[in-house]
Amino acid sequence: MDKQTGEFILEKAKKHTSFIKGMLSRMGEAKQELNALNIIEHENPDKMFELNYERMMKEIGRSMESQKNHFRYPA
Repeated sequence: MDKQTGEFILEKAKKHTSFIKGMLSRMGEAKQELNALNIIEHENPDKMFELNYERMMKEIGRSMESQKNHFRYPA
């Protein structure tokens, strides 16, 4: 390996290291934001989607029922 190639690899490694350190320093924030989304986690992505979709539909249904008291429907 020549000197120029070695310097190039070292420079790239430094950039990747700083990138990884930046990501790791924000992991706490990312976890808090994910927790705020209140997502049901599951190993299987399809099952996870299904679980979250079902919960979302129940919540929307409850919201729609509560809003019926505040809207006038034509007779």
